[in-house]
Amino acid sequence: GSMAVNEWVGCFVGPDGKWVPGYQGSFRPGGPGDAEGPTTPGNPSTPDEPSNPSQPSEPNLPVEPTDFDRSDVFNRQDMGNDFICTGVRYYKNNVLVGGGIVIDAYQGSQRELTIPNSIDGLPVVSASLDTDKANLSSTELTSIRIEPSTTLTEVVIDMQELETLDIGECPSLKALYINQAGVTGGRIGRLSALDLTGCPNLTHFGLDSNAVIKTLDLSSCSKLEEVNINRNRLTSLSLEGLSALKSVDCTNNALASLDISGCTALAVLNCYDNNLTALDADGCGSLRELNCAHNKIASLSLRGCDKLLTISISDNNLQTFDPSALPSLKVLSCGSGDVADMSKIEAWGIKDGNGAWIRKDLV
Repeated sequence: GSMAVNEWVGCFVGPDGKWVPGYQGSFRPGGPGDAEGPTTPGNPSTPDEPSNPSQPSEPNLPVEPTDFDRSDVFNRQDMGNDFICTGVRYYKNNVLVGGGIVIDAYQGSQRELTIPNSIDGLPVVSASLDTDKANLSSTELTSIRIEPSTTLTEVVIDMQELETLDIGECPSLKALYINQAGVTGGRIGRLSALDLTGCPNLTHFGLDSNAVIKTLDLSSCSKLEEVNINRNRLTSLSLEGLSALKSVDCTNNALASLDISGCTALAVLNCYDNNLTALDADGCGSLRELNCAHNKIASLSLRGCDKLLTISISDNNLQTFDPSALPSLKVLSCGSGDVADMSKIEAWGIKDGNGAWIRKDLV
């Protein structure tokens, strides 16, 4: 599903979520209205850049200061470690008082890369490593290290060859997307492990087309709201206790188990095309949409799911299913042979031309 949120914190914004003046559009991949790049104000004045700019290990400058009289939006290539960067500087009485850097792409040929927390003395607020935005040599990159940072809010990695990812303490990181789908050939990504303990405030996470990681425990990311982990080979996923989680899409994996206990805010769960033999959604009182088709589910428990509107249970091993136990349910998708005993379903609904069952009082 999409990850659009009203308070999106990504490129060109500070930790408080405010847009940096001079930019338009969101950097989030696949979002509506994505811009090709930042918009630079007309005829900006060229500020007096500080001589011998420092590059502290941890930037002291705020991303967007509260008091400034002019800003300088700039685009640069080869700005340290072969990064293509965009940024903004803020000045007060010709003194640099703030600013931030967005890493738009990497065009080097290294096999190991460090994403710094600052470039030219300005804090890095967002980083994108996308093979579509760089030359083909970037596909040789196999190892990425992210320096500890208090300003980094979003990281997008679109690289098939990535094998190791080391994330330092990044308490401001809100969004992390990793896409390992290859642009050529059939092989998918080889990232072997993922440790997110340094990202306690992560709200959006995505992992796509990874062939190696089998188990994933996201329970340490207590502020997660949206998880998209499609087309991997996961056998186990733990989301236990993630009370802020609203949407999960874990389709096309090999999950034998899925723990969603304590996910009281969960509204959408797509877990079709896995190897689940049981699904326990008891207590998920906010759940509105559930698609658990194409599994091996013999036991499905939905106690307390009183807001559930639509459910798909096709191609499982259920003996019976009672839709009348779900007071808000409107649409049930299942074929005639998907449930051994269809009597309760037939008493509840009427089958439409698309193979879905509609509650009788709605027809």
